[in-house]
Amino acid sequence: MLHRHFNCILCLLRGTKALFILSTIHQGGDVHLECLADGVPSPLLSWVLPDRSVLTSTAPSIRHITMDTNGTLHMSVTLPSDRGVYRCVASNSAGAASASVRVHVSSLPPVIHQPREEHLLLSPGRPVYAHCSARGAPPPSLRWRIPDGTLVRPSQFLHGNLFVLPNGTLHIRGVGPKDLGNYECTASNAVGADKRTVRVEIKGGAEGARAFFVVAMMCVGCLLSLGVVPNISTASSCVFV
Repeated sequence: MLHRHFNCILCLLRGTKALFILSTIHQGGDVHLECLADGVPSPLLSWVLPDRSVLTSTAPSIRHITMDTNGTLHMSVTLPSDRGVYRCVASNSAGAASASVRVHVSSLPPVIHQPREEHLLLSPGRPVYAHCSARGAPPPSLRWRIPDGTLVRPSQFLHGNLFVLPNGTLHIRGVGPKDLGNYECTASNAVGADKRTVRVEIKGGAEGARAFFVVAMMCVGCLLSLGVVPNISTASSCVFV
């Protein structure tokens, strides 16, 4: 099976034979291997890693691999070098038993969920929402290249009206002439990259967009002209007391 997060319980009971489990996890995922043992006297637990190093209650961590006091093994942000057999050993004065898990770490290049190309034709002043999300192992990072060549990452504002949401969606509050062009989203990780392009155009073209904003400015001017401009009159003489 293929997992993003993998939890495994190995049960070592008196009279049972050695266990062996196979599992595949995406690169960058987390692994939790729980080892349960029964015996008299109570057995001590240890883990033998693929490179033959050993984790015990007195030496519970190596790099990004740790062992809890209850015997659970944790691996965070798995790498291809973490693949191999992990063996739990339970031992007491009467003997020992073991169980193993073979972990395979899978790397997947990014794949963007949305279509590779998209054309958005909008009325002037309308908001733009261009989506971009991707899967991959390790999890890919996203960035947008806007028409002037600037790179924008999630949770970043630009020019006061452009924002990339944490989920990768590019948002323009009100589209105008300066926003026309191609927007390219790139998803990348250690093993590859994928891209999609969103072309933003305005109904009526750039001239229609300019006309819209000219009319808007004229309307604002008309509203202002409805008011009465204050006037300060000057007296011909001043009297000071």
